[in-house]
Amino acid sequence: GYVIDGDKVPLPREAWPVVVGGAEVGTVTSAVWSPRLNCNVALGMMPIEHTAIGAEITMIAPDGARTGRVSEVPFPGAVQR
Repeated sequence: GYVIDGDKVPLPREAWPVVVGGAEVGTVTSAVWSPRLNCNVALGMMPIEHTAIGAEITMIAPDGARTGRVSEVPFPGAVQR
């Protein structure tokens, strides 16, 4: 999973690129503001070598580049029922 910095993200209508070190390495397939976690959370795909928890990433959303990081899933602070 990914945590995305900043204001509420627009809903993805198509995959967003994920960039690391200037190279496109993956995609965001779904993203949403979580009121419970008070942050944007997302799911996507990227090669295993870029998935270290806490790794800094950039996502190219429709409203511009967003910084974020790789996160555990379930997202920290989420309550499972």
